[in-house]
Amino acid sequence: MKYLIVGSGGIGGSLGAFLSRAGKDVTFIARGEHLKQIKQNGLKVSSDIFGEFIVSNASAVTEEEYCGKADVIFVCVKGYALKGIKDLLIKASLPSTVIIPILNGLNIGEKIEKMIGEDKTVLDGCLYLHGYIGNPGEIKQIGTSNKILFGTRKDRTADMNILEQIKNDLTVAGMNAVISYNIACDIYKKFACNASFGVCGAYYGIKTGDMQYDGIYRSTAIELLKELNALAAAQDVEFDEDLAEASLRFIDNFSPDAKSSFQRDIEAGKQSEIDTLLFDVVRSLREFDVNAPCFEKIASHFGFKE
Repeated sequence: MKYLIVGSGGIGGSLGAFLSRAGKDVTFIARGEHLKQIKQNGLKVSSDIFGEFIVSNASAVTEEEYCGKADVIFVCVKGYALKGIKDLLIKASLPSTVIIPILNGLNIGEKIEKMIGEDKTVLDGCLYLHGYIGNPGEIKQIGTSNKILFGTRKDRTADMNILEQIKNDLTVAGMNAVISYNIACDIYKKFACNASFGVCGAYYGIKTGDMQYDGIYRSTAIELLKELNALAAAQDVEFDEDLAEASLRFIDNFSPDAKSSFQRDIEAGKQSEIDTLLFDVVRSLREFDVNAPCFEKIASHFGFKE
């Protein structure tokens, strides 16, 4: 199986490094100084799971340089960069290629399918792992969480033999890999954690620890979760546990000093996932006629005017 990692930051870099460490055929799509350092010195990884190692048996190229065909494409870019990889996904895929998005957002698989064509096998997926680029060419992966879930949407099919092979490769690489038969539920649960934690943190300028105790910050996070739960119900998404309870458990187990990457980007004045984590949610809430005063208030604060 030939794996292509589109977006070699903390998430894609970690995922690809783990696969490459296990001897799998991996190509990283990267750019700038990060790409230069990987080409010259390999991808250096400091992992709380696997320790320190260097990936030197994988290829690293730009989008333009890549000329092969992949069996599996993991899409690990930020939401705002999704449209920019359209040509690469078309160029790099065969009819049998499985495309698995691993990024924040709802309905990402559907968005990619609309972008590149319904004849492609596009799944949905999510990954519980914390990683970031420490320096160009270096990935820092923190904590022991490394669960990856992927599966088809309700109205789509895929070759289960291929999905099982992907799962097996990920398992050999040390990942907790799961083929999900209710990926909409899993995506919502992961997104709810990110949206409540990230949006609340960015709005108030606080750390995770401030949301771990009763008060206005935790109450705001709970209100956001309730509104997301109402949106999920309007979209006929069924959960195996209470969405708010699951998300609060995630927040409560997180480092009290942590901030989401979304919040860090907002505070640094960088391009952020605000459209994916906040504005897109408000659009969906309005589309499904769900009353959501908390999301509306915070979106307005950040300049949403639609």
